Amino acid sequence: MHIATAAGSFNTTMSAVLRQEGILESFNLTPDVIAISDGSKILASVISGSVDIAPLSGFSQIFPAIERGAALKIINASSLVPMLALFSGKSNVRTLKDLEGKVVGVGAVGSLVHQLTVTLLRKYGVDISSVRFINLGSNTDVFKGVMAGTVDAGAGPSSFVPDADIYKVHALEHGDMSVELEGFTYQGGWTSIRDIETKRDILVRVLASYAKLFRFLDQPSSRDAFLKARQSVFPNVPERAHLARVHLPGPRAPHSPVRRPDDDTHQRPVAAALRVVAPAAPVRLPRRRPGAAAPAVDRTRLPRLDR
Repeated sequence: MHIATAAGSFNTTMSAVLRQEGILESFNLTPDVIAISDGSKILASVISGSVDIAPLSGFSQIFPAIERGAALKIINASSLVPMLALFSGKSNVRTLKDLEGKVVGVGAVGSLVHQLTVTLLRKYGVDISSVRFINLGSNTDVFKGVMAGTVDAGAGPSSFVPDADIYKVHALEHGDMSVELEGFTYQGGWTSIRDIETKRDILVRVLASYAKLFRFLDQPSSRDAFLKARQSVFPNVPERAHLARVHLPGPRAPHSPVRRPDDDTHQRPVAAALRVVAPAAPVRLPRRRPGAAAPAVDRTRLPRLDR
């Protein structure tokens, strides 16, 4: 089973936890999990058949692909709220408006990082035509470019906001996408209809593995395992930033070590419920005439997603 995820910091950490805890293997899978720099390349890999499923990736690029005849289907939701913020290492770049006439690091045109960055700038009236966008790859690569001064600004993990000075950068005003773009669905999962028809059982086990992963991370007992995995991926990141990522829904939410009493913005990216849903048998609804009231749904027939 060939699995591809976008090569962002969150996805890389999730893959590390999967390997460390043997979660995919617990479903009798022999996985080949790879990180690809942007969704456009994942799309090409899924269409060609070199990748079977992309469970954690931006997915807007598949709609025009389907319109052009690609046999693809969205099969799961994953992270619902953007986990990025815009940073800069330049003293003269403090607000989004300051980016006019500047160089901003993004992914490929149409990639998730590019779309989010452009959407945020447009929200605050930035003249997009005056901004020079450079493709640096994943959000991890973009943030490295910000730290190195290769670009004037770019996206990075929103959990780095409280400790941005450690990296000699600063978050831009209104640059936290988890707050400013909370209605923008961040990532989903998708595959080819070919694989659904020929590898359905394996796909279901992959999705079950990711459901198990998120449920594991929702338990307080997963803290040490999460930190071990994340530190293996980002050994130079302070523990406080790691802990911002371990904050998941649950009773411990108010006690996150990075939360200030009057601010929960840095908890929202992961506090948004993460759900991976395996394909279920379709629920058949009675046909109705156009304009007629919708019939009541027998909810006892709907698949249970809360266990």
